[in-house]
Amino acid sequence: MIFYFSATGNSRWVAIQLAAKTRERLINITDALKGDCTYPLSEDESIGFIFPVHGWRTPKIIDQFIARLTIDISDRNSKKGIKPYCFVLLTAGDEIGQTLNYLHKDIKHNSSLNALYIQEVDAAFNIIMPESYIGLPGMNIDTTENQQKKYNNAKLQLQSIAEAIIKRQKGHFSLVKGPTPWLYSKVLGGIFKHVLVTDKYFKVDVNKCIRCGICTNVCPVHNIEGGHGKTPTWKHNQQCLTCFACFHHCPKHAIDWGKMTQNKGQYFFK
Repeated sequence: MIFYFSATGNSRWVAIQLAAKTRERLINITDALKGDCTYPLSEDESIGFIFPVHGWRTPKIIDQFIARLTIDISDRNSKKGIKPYCFVLLTAGDEIGQTLNYLHKDIKHNSSLNALYIQEVDAAFNIIMPESYIGLPGMNIDTTENQQKKYNNAKLQLQSIAEAIIKRQKGHFSLVKGPTPWLYSKVLGGIFKHVLVTDKYFKVDVNKCIRCGICTNVCPVHNIEGGHGKTPTWKHNQQCLTCFACFHHCPKHAIDWGKMTQNKGQYFFK
């Protein structure tokens, strides 16, 4: 099975493509968190995670999900003691830093995965997808040309990744960690986590807003009060991921995050 999280659609597209090639079942983490996060694991079934890198670390929603995840192995009695294959596919607009280290920390704290002898993933993959983070100066979406180049490269990579997963290959493949991954994840990632992951800067231009409710519907953590016919407001409940799904999906470009996103482009996988 493949657990995936996606805000602007990149990871969702990757997950759908990979599931079709590997014939693995797909589970949306956003939906999973509404339940008890318990899933049966049948014989020969693998465990996969697909999600975008946030601030060179795992998104907060991934930390929350893995903390609650329980794998039911009652259907694996005939293969008791055999470790299932486990992989991760990270999507990012550029470098991933040490995101894999943070994922392994989450896994090591999950007793259900540890009971299956999983403390780290067997295989890690990385696909560069169009940029969607626009919360810092100088950071903007890719040009249409660069988006298409990334799509084309991703399609080629997905084929080889699917083959590796089907063959249960182990190792780290094509990880773009960047020149200073420790600096990215530890230092800059810490700033992201403690300063930049917040909804307190979001605002809506009421003169542009058509109260369509799209921003409320696309928020993966249900952090926006609103809906059709209502002006959106953010809940300030510490759940915001600053994924900018609301910003990118707004049909009238009526949402901004302080001054950082003014005059910047919108992107989501259509």
